[in-house]
Amino acid sequence: MRHAGSLLLSLFLAPLIWIATGYGLNEVNRARVQLSDGFQVEIVLGLLALLVAGGMYALLTMARLSPIGPALIGLVFFVLAAWAAFDPRSYFDTMPTDLRDGDLALTYPSLGYSAMLAVPLLATLLSPRRWRRHPHPAAAMPAGVPPYPMPAAGMPRARSRREVRTPCIMASPRRRGTRHRHHCPARLTWARPCPVRRSRPASAPPRRPRRSR
Repeated sequence: MRHAGSLLLSLFLAPLIWIATGYGLNEVNRARVQLSDGFQVEIVLGLLALLVAGGMYALLTMARLSPIGPALIGLVFFVLAAWAAFDPRSYFDTMPTDLRDGDLALTYPSLGYSAMLAVPLLATLLSPRRWRRHPHPAAAMPAGVPPYPMPAAGMPRARSRREVRTPCIMASPRRRGTRHRHHCPARLTWARPCPVRRSRPASAPPRRPRRSR
């Protein structure tokens, strides 16, 4: 189905490209032969016809169509150019040559132009993307960020109790209501809160001395 669509589109555009090219070249060359200066409608129409022919030709060469249709049209263009070059009498007697009476507009593409146009059309056979039904899918993105590599020696060792100390506020046993800063050692496990020493009130009874065992 894809090759059939390319073939039908090429068979539809090829005569239009030939006619538009012949009409545009005929109008531009006729103004040049007359050596007339200034703005002329015929030259503008001829240039517009050449632009339309170039757009249709670009559709056959640039679009991701099956190369069967463009290559077949390129082969026909080359055969017509060779026929007009080697046997012009037979060509002009067989093929239509005029858009209007005696203008010979349809002969301009066969004067070597169609051979030049045939090369890009035949080159579509060498393009791999023209033969694929679907373009290549885009590369998938990674699922996530890869983890950071661990060092060869393993995890860094924890500091000893002497190296890491955390500040802790403790009450002073000498003065009442004053505090001083004391460093508690850091532990890898859950550490208990630092004990707070409270001073005894003056009215409290004296403690009994502990007996030595």
